Amino acid sequence: MRYVRVQLETAVHLFYQCRYAKQVWEKVAKRLGRRIMVRGISVQQTWDKSWDRISHEGSMPKKRWAVLFMCVSWPLWKQRNDKNFRGKFKPPFLVADSILEDSAMWFKYCSGAGNKQGIG
Repeated sequence: MRYVRVQLETAVHLFYQCRYAKQVWEKVAKRLGRRIMVRGISVQQTWDKSWDRISHEGSMPKKRWAVLFMCVSWPLWKQRNDKNFRGKFKPPFLVADSILEDSAMWFKYCSGAGNKQGIG
């Protein structure tokens, strides 16, 4: 009998701990020039720890952090489903590029047309 080691797919694993998610977060952070995510043992703790770091540094308003957090999480979920159910794979750098474009658009349109800074 052959045993296969299977990692439980939790939200924390899917969004922050798996190799693919780590690569996406790192590429987004590198493009923004700052560390943006601190892993925790739950999604809530990850959010809290990350926001504590960002707010302490004064590097990003909370609204921008919320937009970025969701703009990373949704494509990670979509990529997981594309890979598992459709056999499609998108390299992490392409996902990160798309995240940065989407987050800039979301922030621009959520905060009013006068703000042209985007997410960074």
